[in-house]
Amino acid sequence: MHITPSHTAPASTTLRALDASEIDLVAGGISFDDAYDDFIVGGSLLGRGAAALIAAAWTGVALTPALILNSLGAGLPGLPGLPELPGLPI
Repeated sequence: MHITPSHTAPASTTLRALDASEIDLVAGGISFDDAYDDFIVGGSLLGRGAAALIAAAWTGVALTPALILNSLGAGLPGLPGLPELPGLPI
């Protein structure tokens, strides 16, 4: 059984390079370089955000015991490892 397509390309079809407007249309207006730069910048921002979150959490974990002790009136000045907290009664 032989199937013939309904419309075939003419025999004289040649390949041609796309011009800039056709490339933008096909690529959605973004180039590989744009996508790569967005990926790198987005990754660095994600890393910076994660580092800030971890730093803030670590600061909270480090300061919580001193804040609890000072709020209970059990300030222990001179105890190694507890930070000096200005403005809190000791």
